[in-house]
Amino acid sequence: MKRLSRESALPSGLLLHLHLHLHLHLDLYQILRGIDSSYWPRGLKRRAQHLSNDSDRLPERCFEDLLKPRQNDLMMQAFLVKKLFQRFRQVAVATVHCSFERNASQLAACKRCSSGKLMKYFSAPDHIARAIHSEIYRCWDSALVQMSPVANISINVDSNLDFL
Repeated sequence: MKRLSRESALPSGLLLHLHLHLHLHLDLYQILRGIDSSYWPRGLKRRAQHLSNDSDRLPERCFEDLLKPRQNDLMMQAFLVKKLFQRFRQVAVATVHCSFERNASQLAACKRCSSGKLMKYFSAPDHIARAIHSEIYRCWDSALVQMSPVANISINVDSNLDFL
Protein backbone atom coordinates (compact mmCIF):
# COMPACT_ATOMS: atom_id res chain seq x y z
CA MET A 1 0.00 0.00 0.00
CA LYS A 2 2.81 2.42 0.87
CA ARG A 3 4.45 1.87 -2.52
CA LEU A 4 1.13 2.33 -4.35
CA SER A 5 0.54 5.65 -2.62
CA ARG A 6 3.90 6.97 -3.89
CA GLU A 7 3.15 6.23 -7.53
CA SER A 8 2.19 9.30 -9.51
CA ALA A 9 0.32 7.20 -12.08
CA LEU A 10 -0.92 3.68 -11.58
CA PRO A 11 -0.80 1.14 -14.44
CA SER A 12 -4.04 1.11 -16.44
CA GLY A 13 -4.80 -2.51 -15.56
CA LEU A 14 -4.46 -1.66 -11.90
CA LEU A 15 -6.58 1.42 -12.31
CA LEU A 16 -9.36 -0.67 -13.81
CA HIS A 17 -9.11 -3.07 -10.89
CA LEU A 18 -8.95 -0.21 -8.41
CA HIS A 19 -11.95 1.41 -10.03
CA LEU A 20 -13.99 -1.72 -9.46
CA HIS A 21 -12.64 -2.57 -6.04
CA LEU A 22 -9.48 -2.55 -4.02
CA HIS A 23 -9.25 -4.78 -1.01
CA LEU A 24 -6.96 -3.62 1.75
CA HIS A 25 -6.43 -5.28 5.06
CA LEU A 26 -5.48 -2.64 7.60
CA ASP A 27 -3.79 -3.72 10.79
CA LEU A 28 -5.24 -1.08 13.10
CA TYR A 29 -2.91 -2.03 15.92
CA GLN A 30 0.16 -1.45 13.74
CA ILE A 31 -1.19 1.92 12.59
CA LEU A 32 -1.76 3.09 16.16
CA ARG A 33 1.60 1.76 17.37
CA GLY A 34 3.28 4.02 14.81
CA ILE A 35 5.29 1.19 13.28
CA ASP A 36 5.73 3.21 10.07
CA SER A 37 6.99 6.65 11.06
CA SER A 38 5.81 8.22 7.78
CA TYR A 39 2.22 7.94 9.02
CA TRP A 40 2.75 9.90 12.25
CA PRO A 41 0.99 13.27 12.55
CA ARG A 42 3.50 16.12 12.81
CA GLY A 43 2.68 17.18 16.38
CA LEU A 44 2.98 13.69 17.83
CA LYS A 45 6.09 13.05 15.75
CA ARG A 46 7.82 16.17 17.11
CA ARG A 47 6.84 15.29 20.68
CA ALA A 48 8.12 11.71 20.33
CA GLN A 49 11.38 12.87 18.74
CA HIS A 50 11.86 15.41 21.52
CA LEU A 51 11.42 12.71 24.18
CA SER A 52 13.59 10.18 22.32
CA ASN A 53 17.37 10.07 22.47
CA ASP A 54 17.46 9.11 18.79
CA SER A 55 15.68 11.87 16.85
CA ASP A 56 16.11 9.99 13.55
CA ARG A 57 14.10 7.00 14.70
CA LEU A 58 10.69 7.20 16.31
CA PRO A 59 9.90 4.73 19.07
CA GLU A 60 6.81 2.58 18.80
CA ARG A 61 4.05 4.00 20.95
CA CYS A 62 3.84 2.33 24.35
CA PHE A 63 0.84 0.66 26.00
CA GLU A 64 -0.06 3.86 27.87
CA ASP A 65 -0.08 5.82 24.60
CA LEU A 66 -2.46 3.29 23.06
CA LEU A 67 -4.98 4.17 25.76
CA LYS A 68 -5.06 7.88 24.81
CA PRO A 69 -8.10 8.39 22.55
CA ARG A 70 -7.08 11.83 21.24
CA GLN A 71 -3.60 10.66 20.21
CA ASN A 72 -5.03 7.51 18.64
CA ASP A 73 -7.53 9.57 16.65
CA LEU A 74 -4.67 11.75 15.39
CA MET A 75 -2.65 8.69 14.37
CA MET A 76 -5.60 7.19 12.49
CA GLN A 77 -6.51 10.48 10.79
CA ALA A 78 -2.90 10.98 9.67
CA PHE A 79 -2.94 7.51 8.15
CA LEU A 80 -6.26 7.93 6.35
CA VAL A 81 -5.42 11.29 4.75
CA LYS A 82 -2.54 9.74 2.83
CA LYS A 83 -2.46 10.11 -0.92
CA LEU A 84 -3.65 6.58 -1.70
CA PHE A 85 -6.97 7.04 0.08
CA GLN A 86 -7.56 10.41 -1.60
CA ARG A 87 -7.60 8.71 -5.02
CA PHE A 88 -11.00 7.15 -4.44
CA ARG A 89 -14.33 8.90 -4.73
CA GLN A 90 -16.13 6.20 -2.79
CA VAL A 91 -14.99 3.84 -0.07
CA ALA A 92 -16.82 0.81 1.26
CA VAL A 93 -15.66 -0.64 4.56
CA ALA A 94 -16.05 -4.09 6.09
CA THR A 95 -14.79 -4.27 9.66
CA VAL A 96 -14.20 -7.65 11.21
CA HIS A 97 -14.98 -7.48 14.93
CA CYS A 98 -13.29 -10.15 16.95
CA SER A 99 -13.47 -10.56 20.71
CA PHE A 100 -10.37 -10.01 22.80
CA GLU A 101 -10.27 -13.73 23.66
CA ARG A 102 -10.56 -14.84 20.02
CA ASN A 103 -7.95 -12.35 18.86
CA ALA A 104 -5.57 -13.36 21.67
CA SER A 105 -5.89 -17.05 20.77
CA GLN A 106 -5.24 -16.32 17.09
CA LEU A 107 -2.13 -14.31 17.94
CA ALA A 108 -0.96 -17.01 20.35
CA ALA A 109 -1.15 -19.52 17.47
CA CYS A 110 0.88 -17.11 15.30
CA LYS A 111 3.43 -16.70 18.08
CA ARG A 112 4.21 -20.38 18.00
CA CYS A 113 5.17 -19.93 14.33
CA SER A 114 7.07 -16.63 14.57
CA SER A 115 9.41 -14.55 16.65
CA GLY A 116 6.57 -13.44 18.91
CA LYS A 117 6.52 -9.82 17.80
CA LEU A 118 2.86 -10.16 16.83
CA MET A 119 1.93 -10.62 20.49
CA LYS A 120 3.19 -7.30 21.86
CA TYR A 121 -0.03 -5.78 23.18
CA PHE A 122 -1.20 -9.07 24.55
CA SER A 123 1.93 -9.21 26.69
CA ALA A 124 0.51 -6.27 28.64
CA PRO A 125 -1.43 -7.04 31.82
CA ASP A 126 -4.84 -8.47 30.92
CA HIS A 127 -6.89 -5.40 31.90
CA ILE A 128 -4.61 -3.11 29.85
CA ALA A 129 -4.63 -5.45 26.83
CA ARG A 130 -8.44 -5.58 26.94
CA ALA A 131 -8.63 -1.79 27.16
CA ILE A 132 -6.26 -1.43 24.18
CA HIS A 133 -8.36 -3.90 22.19
CA SER A 134 -11.50 -1.83 22.89
CA GLU A 135 -9.71 1.45 22.12
CA ILE A 136 -8.56 0.18 18.72
CA TYR A 137 -12.17 -0.48 17.70
CA ARG A 138 -13.34 2.84 19.19
CA CYS A 139 -10.69 4.72 17.23
CA TRP A 140 -11.58 2.93 13.99
CA ASP A 141 -15.30 3.64 14.45
CA SER A 142 -14.48 7.30 15.03
CA ALA A 143 -12.37 7.39 11.84
CA LEU A 144 -15.20 5.82 9.84
CA VAL A 145 -17.57 8.62 10.80
CA GLN A 146 -15.14 11.11 9.27
CA MET A 147 -14.45 8.92 6.22
CA SER A 148 -18.18 8.69 5.35
CA PRO A 149 -18.00 5.33 3.54
CA VAL A 150 -20.74 4.49 1.04
CA ALA A 151 -21.11 1.16 2.82
CA ASN A 152 -20.06 0.25 6.33
CA ILE A 153 -20.42 -3.44 7.06
CA SER A 154 -19.73 -4.96 10.44
CA ILE A 155 -18.70 -8.62 10.54
CA ASN A 156 -18.61 -10.29 13.94
CA VAL A 157 -16.66 -13.48 14.48
CA ASP A 158 -17.95 -15.46 17.43
CA SER A 159 -16.05 -18.04 19.45
CA ASN A 160 -17.12 -20.85 17.11
CA LEU A 161 -15.59 -19.02 14.11
CA ASP A 162 -19.07 -18.31 12.75
CA PHE A 163 -19.62 -15.01 10.98
CA LEU A 164 -22.55 -12.87 12.11
